[in-house]
Amino acid sequence: MGELLRTTCSPDEVCLSDSVPEVGEKYPNRQLEVILRTTVTPQVKLSNGTATIRLEGRAFFFLEGTSIKVGKIPFETIATFFFSTIHDRLTGSMAISKLIFKKDVDFFDLPVDSLNGLRDATKGATLNLLNTLLKKGLPLNKTKDLQISEPLINIVHGAFIIQVNFDLERDFYNKS
Repeated sequence: MGELLRTTCSPDEVCLSDSVPEVGEKYPNRQLEVILRTTVTPQVKLSNGTATIRLEGRAFFFLEGTSIKVGKIPFETIATFFFSTIHDRLTGSMAISKLIFKKDVDFFDLPVDSLNGLRDATKGATLNLLNTLLKKGLPLNKTKDLQISEPLINIVHGAFIIQVNFDLERDFYNKS
């Protein structure tokens, strides 16, 4: 998402000032950093192959490489992850059913209603990034020392089931 946090860009690129021109006017040719902090304990609901996560928090925006805070956006989001394990890789997809910016926004003196474009761009970029990663799959690392292989992760109502093959005999007899 780094390029989306640039304050200005050329007409054929996408950056933050496309949604919020005030950012580019005040800080041209800069890069922003974002720190996300939760304000309420995240809630996770596990159910047949899915994990639904509800987060409430604040996004703090800083000029890259400095401690200069340029904005704060309180948010609430609900995202659902669909997981499966295929050939030692965790694969799946993600959907965001809710992303709202709350009223206590401090972002370039703009009212929360004027940040709909930023909210939609954030949602789209997050979905694109995570769905690309999940489609490729995340490797479930095998360790040669412990002889763990064929990891399998399932989500059932209220719990994760993690299964692995473990070569106990080899480890036991090599140490005796």
